[in-house]
Amino acid sequence: MATETTRKEEGNISYILHEDINISSKVVILEEWQAQ
Repeated sequence: MATETTRKEEGNISYILHEDINISSKVVILEEWQAQ
């Protein structure tokens, strides 16, 4: 899964994927990295 791959990348602090329970095509991705 792409989520786990991204979390393992160097500099990744967090990566969270949220899917709307009513509209499965609507997602929000929150990423935090050590540098831009």
